[in-house]
Amino acid sequence: ARPASFFETAEYHANRGLDVLGASSAYAAGATGQGVRVAVIDSGVDLDHPELAGRILGASTDIVSGDPAQVNDIDGHGTAVAGLIVARRNQELSHGVAFGAGLLAVRADSAGSCASGCTFAQSDVAAATDYAVAHGARVINYSLGGAASLGASLSTALADAVDGGAILVFAAGNEGAPEPTLPAGFAATAAADGQAIAVGAVDAGGQLASFSNAAGSARE
Repeated sequence: ARPASFFETAEYHANRGLDVLGASSAYAAGATGQGVRVAVIDSGVDLDHPELAGRILGASTDIVSGDPAQVNDIDGHGTAVAGLIVARRNQELSHGVAFGAGLLAVRADSAGSCASGCTFAQSDVAAATDYAVAHGARVINYSLGGAASLGASLSTALADAVDGGAILVFAAGNEGAPEPTLPAGFAATAAADGQAIAVGAVDAGGQLASFSNAAGSARE
């Protein structure tokens, strides 16, 4: 086994979140994401990005059109999120927190919306969630939010994903509010059963960033 220090390279430190998480200790224990499928429900993924080469699973698709060829990211947000999670450990740029994992990219933005800021219909996010579960995702990431309420279709899909054993990871939101936005607020519900995480942002000092929503009632 390698010690934690072995993993603390320039590439490791370039992804500042890895230091905050103490990820090197997990790597030393063998937890690199190897063999795990992580679904990213977002604006798709850049299929030609060198940092994601060999990481993008063939089941990746655009849930709205139903055409796998449309998974290619035209906005960039989904690619950035995917990189934070699964970018290769190759001594270049930075690597993802689970650099050994496979990426199931599920594009779910409403058609044409990314020209002015991507929007997502809850029914599409629900369908993307069901798709991710059906295709073996053990972790599902949602870096999206802002719904006024959680509709029945998405509530059911999230609860079903939890029942299937998936870990759900949500962005808490960027409004500087005491509570996370929806769907991150799902983490505070009984249906989440401790398998959902509302993730905020920290500043360079490791404190909650001024723009980040707090976990509020979703905090353990």
